[in-house]
Amino acid sequence: MYLYKLKIYILLILSLFILNILVSQPSWLFPGMYAIYRTYSRILHIDGRYLNIKDGIYGWRILDLKDDRAIVEVFIGYYLGDRYINISKTAFLDLKSRKVFDEKGKFIGIWPFWLNPWEIGRKEVIFSKKFGENCTISLVMSETHYDTPIACGKYIYSVDFYETANLSIYGHFVKFILFYDHATGLLVVNDFGDDMLISLFGIIGFSYVKGVDPKYSNAISLLDTNVVELHGGMLGNLKIIIISLIILFGWISIRYIFLRKAERYEAT
Repeated sequence: MYLYKLKIYILLILSLFILNILVSQPSWLFPGMYAIYRTYSRILHIDGRYLNIKDGIYGWRILDLKDDRAIVEVFIGYYLGDRYINISKTAFLDLKSRKVFDEKGKFIGIWPFWLNPWEIGRKEVIFSKKFGENCTISLVMSETHYDTPIACGKYIYSVDFYETANLSIYGHFVKFILFYDHATGLLVVNDFGDDMLISLFGIIGFSYVKGVDPKYSNAISLLDTNVVELHGGMLGNLKIIIISLIILFGWISIRYIFLRKAERYEAT
């Protein structure tokens, strides 16, 4: 009987460990995953300078994963006249908290490019701890879920819509509006900027240029990615796993009850 109880405890601990892994980070997260976003045609720097660009992109690529951390390349690229500018930085990401650090270990902000599975669909998630003199800025969901999918890049996404109140960012009053894919948690659209732009590139955000940018575009919109929904999405996986565990523990409990009754019967 002692051995049987030990097996149950081991199974319970193992199940909780597996659930923690599945819920704490996206199922699609592997080295080589990337997302590239199309940007507006003007860069707004922290020091107030504007820079008109052509064919701007902004993106990230997973270089390596180890335990609960990821090494990520974050990059921007654009044409300045006939010259192409490509700038990349390396960042270190805590996958559970989405906190990002530079190569020297300095905290540089909250990772904005995806939400963890446990954050998807929540009414409020942390977006930044850098804007507004390091105060925490939360995104509040405006709509629980969009019924009408939006086309962006190669795929069509059913998204959750988040926004903030009006904020003063380096003398500019802005409202952040973001769309996250409901299945994968991937950022599809960002209406201004984020911690990574400020900390790594000294850029507040990208601004609209009339007559150059499409009328109904956004500051950052998904252009290309290899992030796709795996096995029906994390939510579907989680439901299946939870149901399976309930059935398994139910069967173990019933078996344990019958074994106890059999022991009592033998004792009498």
